[in-house]
Amino acid sequence: GDVQKESMKLWLTDAEIFEVKGNKRVLSELGRILRSIGANDLFTWAVVWTNLAKNSPLIEWYVQKLPWGRVYSKNELIEALGDGYRDRTKRNAITELVQLFDYSPLGRELKIGVPVKKGRTTTAIEKKGLLGESTLKLHPLAILYSLYRYAERTSRYHFTVSELYEDSAPEGPYKLFGIPKSIIESV
Repeated sequence: GDVQKESMKLWLTDAEIFEVKGNKRVLSELGRILRSIGANDLFTWAVVWTNLAKNSPLIEWYVQKLPWGRVYSKNELIEALGDGYRDRTKRNAITELVQLFDYSPLGRELKIGVPVKKGRTTTAIEKKGLLGESTLKLHPLAILYSLYRYAERTSRYHFTVSELYEDSAPEGPYKLFGIPKSIIESV
């Protein structure tokens, strides 16, 4: 329906696949590049996730506030959003987040939010990440892109690997993907 179409346009704009020109949304240069790479490539989804973490308050909250290695029920996620939002707004936001993980490689393949199912219904999300992985599932350029966005966000282009693993780090490969320190060091 119209509500879902508008919501999708907003997601694509936050992902920087679309850009607003005048009163229209058009495919951005990044959108054209990612289209040529393809929607089935994990690199495309890593770039989308990195951009959403920068531009979407919901994704930024998920990246910043929820630690790796936990299962969060939908109700826990709604509660974790805190005060300042109506209950319906919080439920809708968490439903969109869960659907993003359910219907994209961000969930099962990149393990950013692995759907936990009861029958066909997703009841929880496991924020697993790539911490337990012994090999890198992402193209090194996806990690480089996340480091570039980190540098832009912090206005600092020199930093240590250790700083990316501090709680105060706003994003970067660990916060975004849960990549182990040893793999970042090898990349």
